Amino acid sequence: MAVVFSYGLILAISIFIGFVFTIIGLFLGHIILFDSIFLAAIRYGMCTQQSAS
Repeated sequence: MAVVFSYGLILAISIFIGFVFTIIGLFLGHIILFDSIFLAAIRYGMCTQQSAS
């Protein structure tokens, strides 16, 4: 149960950080750069949670 909770927590945090980067990208005009950072954060969270299980 704790594994599922930690996986969901990491995913929620990375999605929140991604939204922040997307908003910054919209204002700065470099949305592709910040979207790629967002996707990298989600992939990192998913890979570290899968290897820890």
